[in-house]
Amino acid sequence: MYLLILTIMNRHFTVTAYIRNNNKILLMFHTKLNKWLPLGGHMEGSELPEETVLREVQEESGITDLTFDTLSTELGMIQPLGLQRNIIKADHEHLDLIYILSLMSKKAKICAGLAKRK
Repeated sequence: MYLLILTIMNRHFTVTAYIRNNNKILLMFHTKLNKWLPLGGHMEGSELPEETVLREVQEESGITDLTFDTLSTELGMIQPLGLQRNIIKADHEHLDLIYILSLMSKKAKICAGLAKRK
């Protein structure tokens, strides 16, 4: 007799935003993971990935004046730079769409409320 054990995989679609400005990339310090990371997060409901990128950046930093990198807009579609699979646990993974964006203005304001969060 054989016993078959199936593991149900919990997969989430996520996005990552590399935001460029004056040859610099914006990173935020993730206190739970104790490291610097690009902005991003989980897709919600029927959201398109590019909508998720803009929402997550706005929620995490307050930045709204962004444009997608011209390298990512071939054929009139906003295409991700790449796709990355992140295994969080044995039964949990993130399928992460990676985007490059640029600030439209020279200076960005970080949301004061988020800067004080611990």
